[in-house]
Amino acid sequence: MFSLVKSDIYSALLWGRILLISCMICSSLTASTSAQAITAQTDFIAPQKHFVDYDSGAWLGLYTTYWLSKKWGYYGEYPLRRADFINRMSKLYLRFGVNYKVYTEFKLTLGVVNRYTWSDSPELSTEETFVPEYRFWEQALFSVKYFGLKIYHQIRTEQRWKRSTKISDPRYYYYNRFRYKLLIYAPLIGSLLEKNSLFLSVYNEIFMQAGEKVEYNYFEDNRAYIGLGYALSKSIHLHMGYMKSFGQLDAFKFRNNDIFRLSVYHKLSFFNDTY
Repeated sequence: MFSLVKSDIYSALLWGRILLISCMICSSLTASTSAQAITAQTDFIAPQKHFVDYDSGAWLGLYTTYWLSKKWGYYGEYPLRRADFINRMSKLYLRFGVNYKVYTEFKLTLGVVNRYTWSDSPELSTEETFVPEYRFWEQALFSVKYFGLKIYHQIRTEQRWKRSTKISDPRYYYYNRFRYKLLIYAPLIGSLLEKNSLFLSVYNEIFMQAGEKVEYNYFEDNRAYIGLGYALSKSIHLHMGYMKSFGQLDAFKFRNNDIFRLSVYHKLSFFNDTY
């Protein structure tokens, strides 16, 4: 038993080092580009005021976790995002990953993402209707139970290749993204996350970025969410709530979005009862 725990600890340390080294490599790849960008901006004249883009949206999503063995499993996210509340298509995500369970409270994931972004003005002849984006991503997820609460710490890094929807700029640019989420579940009715239980879901996630086109907007986004969750069964949970997204587009332009979220979580384990 001791040797198994010791092996898991060594595995966690190894994966942690891999994640840290990948972050350091990603940061170093953009360091020279960022330095050149800062040098080129010495003659930049700031506008007299900042600008804020307001919008509303509806995000619908399916999130899956399937454990195929005691240690290895499949992870998937399939969100669809609408803008102008529900009137306009915004984005479609296809996120795939491989889960590794170091132990029940500590899981690691590696994967790829295909994202499709629709133009804000598809009626213009200068715009593509939608364009794809490609990513690699890595994640470490820690969970703990504390005074009846379930608390998650999620650290996620992404390597992104994305382009504008403008036909005149078909080039893909490279970006690094660094994310941290603190998520809390609090029981309201029944046993937390068990069948027919109702619970409160609250989280805050901060996004930082670096890349070829990132100049002043290293702070990309902050998402604060509050909602309710209901367990239709032990393996199927329904979440509904409100999210405020506030981010920086460039030096003096910001984004402020009010978003309705509806999500379905489906989890299965073929080898044990712990998801």
